Amino acid sequence: NEYWRHGSVCEDYSKILCPILLIGGFADLYNSSIFRLMNKLKCEKRSILGPWGHQWPDDAYPGPQIGFLQEIVQWLDYHIKKINHDYENKELF
Repeated sequence: NEYWRHGSVCEDYSKILCPILLIGGFADLYNSSIFRLMNKLKCEKRSILGPWGHQWPDDAYPGPQIGFLQEIVQWLDYHIKKINHDYENKELF
């Protein structure tokens, strides 16, 4: 219904203009949303995916437990503070 529709990002992807950092796990029941957003969004985007479920990557089971907070700080530094840290050349896999 209308109550839930207003909060859903899938109603109009074109309204999302800011850079987006998507975080998800392959064992998460909602993992398809990461792939859908990566394909549909036109804004700058990057995703962090791993073997975990519906948990934060830094304390998820099973590992690898990544330096999640460092990734967030680099993302925010780059997009808000305009501090580069060579972020745009960071290896993606």
